[in-house]
Parts: sequence; C-alpha cells; structure tokens
Amino acid sequence: MFAGEPSTQMTLKTFHFAGVASMNITQACRKNCISSQLFLQGVPRIKEIINGVKLISTPIITAALANEKDEKLARRVKARIEKTTLKEICDYIEEIYLPDDCFILLKINAKRVRLLQLEVTITSIAQCICNWKLPVPVKPQQIRLLGKTIMAIRPPEVAKCSKMMAIQYLKYNIGNVVIKGLPGVVRCVIHADEKKGDSYKLLVEGTDFQAVMATVGIDGRRTYFNNALTVAEVRPVQYFSFVF
Repeated sequence: MFAGEPSTQMTLKTFHFAGVASMNITQACRKNCISSQLFLQGVPRIKEIINGVKLISTPIITAALANEKDEKLARRVKARIEKTTLKEICDYIEEIYLPDDCFILLKINAKRVRLLQLEVTITSIAQCICNWKLPVPVKPQQIRLLGKTIMAIRPPEVAKCSKMMAIQYLKYNIGNVVIKGLPGVVRCVIHADEKKGDSYKLLVEGTDFQAVMATVGIDGRRTYFNNALTVAEVRPVQYFSFVF
C-alpha cells in the first residue's frame, strides 16, 4: 500500500506544486491533459518514494497560513521565508579610496525593502554581515552606519592579504549575504485557492521543513512536505498517519 496509493498521490501533488513554483505545469494540470513531459517528471518521483531518497529533486513544502484569508499576511510571511540577499536591495556597493582611508560604501534601497515587505533595518543588516561567513570576516567595530540606508565597512587587518585585496574580496562577496529568509529555501510562491475563493497558502521550494513550520504566521499543524523521510524525522505522527 505504501508504494501504491500514497506514491500515486504524492506524485500527482509533485506535478501540481512544482508547476506552481515554475509557472509552466499548472496550466496543463488544470486542463487535465498530463503530457508525456509530465509523465517523465513523475517517474523519477515514484523512484524517489520507493527507494526512500532523502534529497529529492523537487522538495515542496505546502505551508498553511495562520489566517488564510489575509493576502497582506501572506506577503509578509513570504518575505520571512524566501531568501533575500544584500545585493537584491542595494542601490550600489562601491570601493572608496581616500588619501588616508579606504572602505566599502553601500546604500540600501528603502523603497525596494518596503515593496518586498522585508522586516529589516540597517542595524539588522549590519548584524547579518557580521554573522555571515565571508572570505574576509567583518566585525561590528568595522561597520559605521551613516543614516538609515548607508553604511561604510572598513576592511580588517588580515595577515594573508593586503588591505586593497581585502576590500575587493568584500565587494565581490558581500552581496551574497542573506539578510532575510531561510538559507535552505530557494523560492516561495503565494498560491491562491480558486475553489475556496480568497484563500491563500505558500508553496515553498526548499528543504528546511522545521524552520518553515516555526515561522511566525505559519500554521505548523497544517503544513506538509513531500519528502516522507524528513516528515518522519520532524513530525512522526503526520508521517505514520499518511502511511496508514
């Protein structure tokens, strides 16, 4: 039974959820015309279930909202889950050289932060930079905040490279610092349920099931994952209720 009906259900769910995330399969599913392309995507999924593969190719978490009728809540929770890097919200990241000083100067685009509904400040962004594993580590005393959107970062004294080299390392790597969201999440999509009217849920492409369930605004009791082995580790009761 475990390799029969449940595997069929999970395969069909994979078609639908992965299609929503990539915006190319959903329309075919709605028209009830599953093509040979869909079938080819489904066969590897059945193999993953039968073989008990832990790292599946299309990990999709269906996250229920605490208030599924609130679209604004859905957008805020999406911003808490989906990974956002520093370069996505910066106007510029520049090297500044003065006769007696040199540093990295970056400016945050406040309008873009509001548009994405990111719950971040210049202080929290600076903290993320310090906590991130950069090739040249940055400490809090090296960051100077110049207002609400601009900061200057002075390179540390590193024995293995010059100050100019340290600045270049920072410039080309600091944009990849994750300032909001879960590092284990690739993408998060708001899905509107047409059958229920104005009802929303999140489809999360990623593997951090436990962190998604613990996110503020998510109803962890109604949140599901198409990776059975991860569910068995995080929520054994949900796993066994699914199997039996």
